[in-house]
Amino acid sequence: MNSDYPAFVYAMVPIERTSFKNFFDTGSIRRLLENPGQLRNAGWDLTTSGQARIVKGEYLEVKSAERKLLRLYEDGMFLVKVSAAEDFLSWGQSETNFKQSPRLNPLAIVEVTLNFVNLCQQLVGHLSPVPATVDLKVEVRNAFFDKTKLYLTPYGILSEAAFAYNVERRYAPEQSMRREIRVSTEDLKLWPAAIGYSLLEKIYTWFGFAPDKIPYVNSRNGVRFIDEELVKNPRSQ
Repeated sequence: MNSDYPAFVYAMVPIERTSFKNFFDTGSIRRLLENPGQLRNAGWDLTTSGQARIVKGEYLEVKSAERKLLRLYEDGMFLVKVSAAEDFLSWGQSETNFKQSPRLNPLAIVEVTLNFVNLCQQLVGHLSPVPATVDLKVEVRNAFFDKTKLYLTPYGILSEAAFAYNVERRYAPEQSMRREIRVSTEDLKLWPAAIGYSLLEKIYTWFGFAPDKIPYVNSRNGVRFIDEELVKNPRSQ
């Protein structure tokens, strides 16, 4: 994708030394990259429809044109880069409208964040030894472009005041952002939706929103999590 255009980058970095066995062989790791799973048809998932290829003997990579790129290293480091333009995270606008008023789609951000964490949960199970902890990271790149800035609105896509009429829009405060959380792989395995929420909160608070403005979220025993059912059926919120 164009290096000057806005993008979100997600990453997983194991803290302890570990690796994928027989990493470059045709097998389960490649199948995971090629078929990472999805919450619903035609949603914001990490499926590229491409075949994993070995790059420079260093990593496996799959990508879908300029919209999605997944890169996995033998030591367990995993990178996902997705377009934040109208072709993915700002879906619902024409290219012209996006350049004039680059509004991020909240459902897209929530869904791709959960899909990323779900894939991380599957990948760590193939590491040997399984690390006790990993860092999960999220970045926003090139938030300022073409004399404008990415912006986000509160609540979901069916909130007319917030989404349709851009009430309470908040612009990216800086050109770029990087945040990270350290989580146990046990927590990642047991409740990825709660881990996904923690990453999502980093994004929303950077834009200046209080956590209660984040859509498609629920809570259980005081712990907030991305509600998969609300993502699958956004009209129910």
